Amino acid sequence: MNIAVYTVGAFVVAWYISIQITAIVQCLPINHYWHRAGEGHCIENNNFYIALAALNLLTDVVILIIPIPLVWHLNTSRTKKIGLTVVFLLGTLYVPPILCGGSKKMLSPTASA
Repeated sequence: MNIAVYTVGAFVVAWYISIQITAIVQCLPINHYWHRAGEGHCIENNNFYIALAALNLLTDVVILIIPIPLVWHLNTSRTKKIGLTVVFLLGTLYVPPILCGGSKKMLSPTASA
């Protein structure tokens, strides 16, 4: 279990660092992001947002699943184990808005509120 936690933690940290670097240098020169006139180029934002949402969804699901085996090894009644499992899985309620394109609207600096 510890190996899984440390592996997922290391992946999330590496993912966060890579996303931050990509977000900072998505346009070269960097100020081309705000001032599109002149020379410069930017990465395709749609592909960036799709990759970001997909891997965020994957890591979130893995993080939600990790504690479930620990819950089922607790020395408590089956009813309490089911209740704890349901509480942990309540985090999946935010997944449908992401799948419907909610993350792109949240991440885009030009999206209207």
